[in-house]
Amino acid sequence: MNKNVYLVTFHNALNYGAVLQCVALYKAINRMANCQIIDYRSPAIERRYKIFRKGAPFKDILKSALLLNNTRKKRRQFEEFILGNASLTGKYNCYDELCKEHWKKTDIFIVGSDQVWNFDITHNDPAFFLDFAPTVSKCVSYAASLGKEVDDRLVLALNDKERSISSVSIREQSAVDKLSSLGITCQQNIDPVFLLTREEWARISKSSEVELNKKYVLIYALQKSKKLIENAFEYANQNNLDVIMISTGLRRDYNCEYVSNCSPEEFVRLFFKATAIFTNSFHGIAFSIVANNTFFYELQGIEKGKESRNSRLNDLITMFGLQDRNLNAIKKIDDCEKIDYSTINNIIDDERKKSFEYLKRVICE
Repeated sequence: MNKNVYLVTFHNALNYGAVLQCVALYKAINRMANCQIIDYRSPAIERRYKIFRKGAPFKDILKSALLLNNTRKKRRQFEEFILGNASLTGKYNCYDELCKEHWKKTDIFIVGSDQVWNFDITHNDPAFFLDFAPTVSKCVSYAASLGKEVDDRLVLALNDKERSISSVSIREQSAVDKLSSLGITCQQNIDPVFLLTREEWARISKSSEVELNKKYVLIYALQKSKKLIENAFEYANQNNLDVIMISTGLRRDYNCEYVSNCSPEEFVRLFFKATAIFTNSFHGIAFSIVANNTFFYELQGIEKGKESRNSRLNDLITMFGLQDRNLNAIKKIDDCEKIDYSTINNIIDDERKKSFEYLKRVICE
């Protein structure tokens, strides 16, 4: 393992899916080469997760102040999780600092996964196209996500001959189809959380100190949804289950246990130990599947005219043939058939094999 691979991703985001996919991809790459996560503090990402943001409404500032201790605890847990499960470079606070680093020509650079090519999030930060790397270095993406429909700016970026990315791997099949139709050579690869086995995630979750001695329904909603929550409580009442809700908000409108600042390990454990899960999150769905658990999902933003954000959820659900878990299409939850995880686990195995073959090719050949 004499090759050095540097990974650029959202490792410092205060988001469970972001840090968990980051660690999973790091562990997968580290089996083939010496991997380090570039500790790049993208200004766009740092602003997104800053506790007190300049120009924020007074209401948001007040909320941030009231949640300050919780947020700091969560930030500390996320940092400990990353440092305990991956190797990082020194810190780079801006793109210019990346450019001034003396990278070796033989170094390999990988960008992905998560929404690293969502311009609304990165603000077109060139670091996520690996523009800082030596021109002769191998630069590739792995399961990079657009987070929505194909952006014209991405098409221009990938068609730019001065860009250094030689092999393009995309997470969503719908984006691959669109980019391919525009003449961009790319392939689909599965989200990194599926690169680790169910047993590997179970071992990570066991490092959590949280005791879960009750049967419960888990709610994980990135976007507030009255319908999702009501369905979860209905299911819990019918099956005599408690309800646990992962929520960082201040309001406590429902009679359930609220979890506001769990560690990434505890997050995974909550999914593994739940009797059923209700979610509208991409990685909420992903970890429900990884845990081989009963779950129901709801698409985001339909009532607000923001359906485009659902492309990544739809692609994931379609891959596993789980469209019948959509709460918008279910008349009666009790009528839903049990999920056949033997078939789904075979799909995961095939996708994992394909993805490791891709990583082996771009790293070792």
